Amino acid sequence: MPIPRPDEEIKQFFAAVMPGKPMKEYVTIPEQWHEAPDTITAWIEKSLQWVAAMPEKVPAKKKPSTKKKKDV
Repeated sequence: MPIPRPDEEIKQFFAAVMPGKPMKEYVTIPEQWHEAPDTITAWIEKSLQWVAAMPEKVPAKKKPSTKKKKDV
């Protein structure tokens, strides 16, 4: 299942709200939305649907160590 991607309008909006390098695990709510709980709720629901559609993360296999052991 392909991961849904934000459209260009959404990317531009959030780039204007939070310029610079995106940070993980942070949420920014535009100030004009503070008085619009329905808008916030809609975006939270959309975000939860997006995350639910993501495939399960599979842990990477550990690589064997290439370090030489010291003789004691």
